[in-house]
Amino acid sequence: MNPASIKHIVSALILFGSLLGQAGAVLAQPAPSQNDEQVVVVVTRDVSKGTVATQSLLSEKRLEKRLAPINAVSGISECVGRAFKRARSKGQIILIEDLENP
Repeated sequence: MNPASIKHIVSALILFGSLLGQAGAVLAQPAPSQNDEQVVVVVTRDVSKGTVATQSLLSEKRLEKRLAPINAVSGISECVGRAFKRARSKGQIILIEDLENP
């Protein structure tokens, strides 16, 4: 084997080892625990402005904290009896500013 071939083989082995190390670091990261999650409230069907929230219109969903809006409502009890200030589509996260007292 000539020196150029050996150099290419060594470079390939170094690159492969580096990739394996990075893959191991990614795989070693723990899965999100319940402490890394936040409960948010979503609407279960489309609602129009002025609709008063009832328990049957709402559902709680767990999201990773990093994906949940800071101003998201965190429990159904915070919504029931309050009116929507604007229309919301099915599955949308309810924010504090989406609600008002009827």
